[in-house]
Amino acid sequence: MNVEELAKELEAERSENQTLRNDLAKALEGLGRANARIKELEGQVAENQTLHNDLTKALEGLERTNARIKELEGQAAKDSHNSSAEPARKERQKEWRAARPCRENLDDGGAA
Repeated sequence: MNVEELAKELEAERSENQTLRNDLAKALEGLGRANARIKELEGQVAENQTLHNDLTKALEGLERTNARIKELEGQAAKDSHNSSAEPARKERQKEWRAARPCRENLDDGGAA
């Protein structure tokens, strides 16, 4: 090989090396963006897991609350004939009747 051929081959190798360097720089840049996206997605996965756990706890609490509501509704239905308002009203009626004068006493002119 003569000097001219070696010079052309060297120039071709340098050109190819420069192309490879440019391609490598682009690949590394893309890799950096991919790594940043991976970190972002990992953060979202962690946040989603936290939200999922919170939602699971909230749903469990809601289930307990619904069960308690049904229990209380059952008690209310069972005890509706024993409402606390009725005895109080009946008690007031008894007190009122006891406090008013008897008709027999009124017919006598109030003399007992």
